[in-house]
Amino acid sequence: PTAAERRRKVLAAARGQFRGRGYADATLDALADAAGVKPATVLKLFPDKPAVLAALVDEFHAAALVPVPDTPGADGMPFW
Repeated sequence: PTAAERRRKVLAAARGQFRGRGYADATLDALADAAGVKPATVLKLFPDKPAVLAALVDEFHAAALVPVPDTPGADGMPFW
């Protein structure tokens, strides 16, 4: 698998672990196990657990800000 594929696997595992165990109880080793990669792979992709969470937040924001086709978009909508 490519680095991008491993990163996607780790982030998918992180979503499940954070949701199931809670952020505080999810460990990088548990993320690695759930993703099917070695703990060293997780650390190569992300320096620490906060970096994993930051990547998930970035993904969420990117998905939330994708324009919906056939709509006026945020700039075409009245603010008030």
